Amino acid sequence: GDSTRNTEPQAFCSTPDGGFAVLYSKGQPERYGVMKLSGDGQPEWQREVKDASVNYLFLTRLISDSEGNIIIAGSVFSSPNYQLLLLKCDAAGKLVWSKRHGSFPINKELGYSVAALPDGGYVLWGYTMNSTDMHDGVLLKVNSDGEMIWKKVVSAGSVISNFRVLPLPDNSLYLGCTDRSPWWQGLLQKIGPDGSAVWARQFTPADGTTLQLIDLEYGPGNTIWAILNRYAGGNNYLNYLVQFDSAG
Repeated sequence: GDSTRNTEPQAFCSTPDGGFAVLYSKGQPERYGVMKLSGDGQPEWQREVKDASVNYLFLTRLISDSEGNIIIAGSVFSSPNYQLLLLKCDAAGKLVWSKRHGSFPINKELGYSVAALPDGGYVLWGYTMNSTDMHDGVLLKVNSDGEMIWKKVVSAGSVISNFRVLPLPDNSLYLGCTDRSPWWQGLLQKIGPDGSAVWARQFTPADGTTLQLIDLEYGPGNTIWAILNRYAGGNNYLNYLVQFDSAG
């Protein structure tokens, strides 16, 4: 099997059996692996993740759905395009499918956050490079077989980092990220089941300092918690925990 020597962890998630799955890189951009651990940290299986048909593999995050399948998000580069990539492995680590989803007219799309939906599908949240070299937020929805249902630009021109997605019982979504228009600021959006925008909130300090969205988490009911980080000058930063209702 694959060795974990000289590896670097990229992401991890919990699994329905009480264990964990860990995504790691192997020191070369195109080499990745997944290790499954039991609840007490004992290795159960390990698989290399690779695609010999591409020049560059860039994997960012993984989740486990309610059946224990592992979904891995990222991108591939096969000249001249970057494409969004989703891979699905079963609970034993066997590859079920690997799906690329071709780009908009611009040739660079990167996937950073993934979630399983109540209807059995999955969403991938990241960005695509537009014609002015800015980053448009791109949201992809696929069915349980990885086939695209829709793909949409949901925020335009400035998204850059800290991509987070949380699904709701009706298959609508909360999306979070940090953008830079013109300075770094947090962005929280609610997106309907069909990918349409419901509302958006930006976090912009009046004094023009940066206020990044760091993470999102579920609150009671349909509320959501957002963790924000604000630059306060010098070596000083302030952290905020903010709760929103379903109307933002």
